[in-house]
Amino acid sequence: MNNSAADKILILIVLYKKSIEESVSYRTLKECIKSQDIRYNLIIYNNSPEYGLTESEDAIVINSDHNGRLTSAYNYARKFALTEGYQWLLLLDQDSELSDDYFSCLSEFLQSMTDDSIVAVVPKLVDGKQVLSPRRISSVGWWENTLRHTGIQRGRVVAFNSLSLLSVNFIQSIGGFSDKYPLDMLDHWYYNQIYLQRKKVYVLDCIINHNLSFQNYEREVDLGRHTEFLEAERLFVKELGLRYYVGYKVKLFLRAIKQYLIFGDKRYATITLKKLVGKDL
Repeated sequence: MNNSAADKILILIVLYKKSIEESVSYRTLKECIKSQDIRYNLIIYNNSPEYGLTESEDAIVINSDHNGRLTSAYNYARKFALTEGYQWLLLLDQDSELSDDYFSCLSEFLQSMTDDSIVAVVPKLVDGKQVLSPRRISSVGWWENTLRHTGIQRGRVVAFNSLSLLSVNFIQSIGGFSDKYPLDMLDHWYYNQIYLQRKKVYVLDCIINHNLSFQNYEREVDLGRHTEFLEAERLFVKELGLRYYVGYKVKLFLRAIKQYLIFGDKRYATITLKKLVGKDL
């Protein structure tokens, strides 16, 4: 390989109230990638001004002076990648447990990829037997279904931010990561752009265990965060059009009933119902 950045990937880990050494993503990345033929550079973006991180020998450390959520970190990495000539940007949250199998699959893809219309590459993220990501969005409404196969996907597909390997040129072509979605639904937004631009998503034949905070909603998501998520979701679904918005309203109603029946704190259901009828929160 030559020494240009074109045959390397830029990896971004976004930290929030954690040190570098406390990040599962960082520890497993350093352990697993060293056995693979992958050239990379690493940016660690610290979104907690009160947690000033020291410089690292094997990463570029950015200490943000405010919590700009995901968009600030992602757009910083996008601009860096574009300036330095990187073709791919790999997004990681702070607690993704990476594996040798993932990097083996990723290395194989990078060495054999010839289809320029592929602009996103992801593994399957699972929690037990449930596939969390990627998912296929129905063509008739706001419903998500499990993907049945690996390789190139057809139709409207969405995957989590973490473990998304994205084409830098494609993200640049859509104006970067949208400020309309600083945290929630940002992944839905740019995967929808992939669909609208008739580009392709490639699913690797490997599985990563993933612990999703929304799986333990009442314990992990406070009322403020719940409200923010609902607003971002509403904003995004409105972009998809009327038939998706109608399906979203039905789904929101069913979600409110479930929250009322199951959650100890009924305020979650109340906030969801207010969003359903369009009241300000």
